[in-house]
Amino acid sequence: MDRTLLALLLNQADQVVADHYTAESVTALQVEVSAAQSVNNNTGASQGEVDAAAQKLREALEGLKIKITASLDPSAPNGLNGWYTAPVTVTLSAYGNVQYSLDGGSSWSSWKRLKRERQKEKARKPANCCKRISRK
Repeated sequence: MDRTLLALLLNQADQVVADHYTAESVTALQVEVSAAQSVNNNTGASQGEVDAAAQKLREALEGLKIKITASLDPSAPNGLNGWYTAPVTVTLSAYGNVQYSLDGGSSWSSWKRLKRERQKEKARKPANCCKRISRK
């Protein structure tokens, strides 16, 4: 009886940080972990049962959905008729390999890449105190 894959997947599931994923996908994973542990602890389980439990657990692990939160500043429109009268800042937070699109899905960029690009921009810009003023 080969339980290697099932044990590996159970270990991987044990490493999951639930706060990083949606509640629904974590609940689905917990259901499959419980079923897989029962099969793993059952010395009379057939290889087919072990393989089926491993497959369902793998699918639950692959089905984890990253939790992404967005916040606006200001948090609500500050003008008449639901309009914003000042620039709005959108802050996204996520864990893992997240991509975003600003053009309706035609192109995608890595969230980590955006952070690196912004850090490079800040490094290239001179500090406000050191800007050269040209006089004509």
